Amino acid sequence: MSRGWWGRTGELLRAMPLTSSQGNAYSTIDWDVATHVAQAVKRDPDHADEIARGKPSIEQIEASKRATPPAFYTALLADLKAFEAAMLALEQELDRRAADVAPSFRQAKDAYENVFRLAERFARELGVNAETSQPKAPASTEHERAEPTFKTSTQREEPVLTTTPTSPIAGIQSRAQAVAQLRAVARFFRGTEPHNPAAYFAEKAAEAADMPLHQWLSTVVKDDGSLAHIRELLGVKPDDQKS
Repeated sequence: MSRGWWGRTGELLRAMPLTSSQGNAYSTIDWDVATHVAQAVKRDPDHADEIARGKPSIEQIEASKRATPPAFYTALLADLKAFEAAMLALEQELDRRAADVAPSFRQAKDAYENVFRLAERFARELGVNAETSQPKAPASTEHERAEPTFKTSTQREEPVLTTTPTSPIAGIQSRAQAVAQLRAVARFFRGTEPHNPAAYFAEKAAEAADMPLHQWLSTVVKDDGSLAHIRELLGVKPDDQKS
């Protein structure tokens, strides 16, 4: 099955700048290249110049890191945690919509972990406390789930079905407001941090929210055979697409 737009997520994460000194910005990709170059030079020092030509070095990246303002890492770590929350929310929504045929986010999660660990290391080496850069975890919302509870007493009363009404999340009162906020998040990151993949995820989540399931499937599954199989599994009939 075609991976569609989310297949680029790991690439986008690894390409985002982790340093921000004047005239230089290096990413996780650059760090991996520099690390491999250093190892290759150790194995073959006679060809060190040829091996390293045109490639970033660990020394260059370290110098760029030291010249990066600590505030950059405070914001970067907070943005990465916000991205993780958005990614997990999107994964949950796709799982809800497509169940067993929802796409895997394993590659994106692995890339995120690698990028965050390196960013956290750079921040720590500049004296930035990663804990203070992370948003506080939201309070548990388990009580907000509208699930039935059955209460029985020793007097053998009949079971009483009770439900707890759901509450608006972060001031969101309607589906339209939720979609509008996703688009606002996308606009914010495009305007302030064009390199941040959070804008990409937020925009795609908003687009998915505005689509019926059959239309969303056709945008992310490019193989006709796989698409037909998924539609059959989910009970999406061809007639549904005309409505």
